[in-house]
Amino acid sequence: MLQAVFPSLVIWASLWPDRPDDQIRFDIEDQRLTWTLLGEASDDDEERLDQLRHRLDVLINADLRHSFGQ
Repeated sequence: MLQAVFPSLVIWASLWPDRPDDQIRFDIEDQRLTWTLLGEASDDDEERLDQLRHRLDVLINADLRHSFGQ
């Protein structure tokens, strides 16, 4: 975790060794969670960004729901 401002913001460091400058930002507002992948992007790695977004979606949404038995 790079930063946390209770109860509205959490910023994670990159999960990927090949993209060490990326960050995952979680904004919590009105009981709603929004996450954003922050980092450098170029046209030639759009496919890679799709893979990263998908992996985050699974980690945050699917795995989190399963941990609560949903």
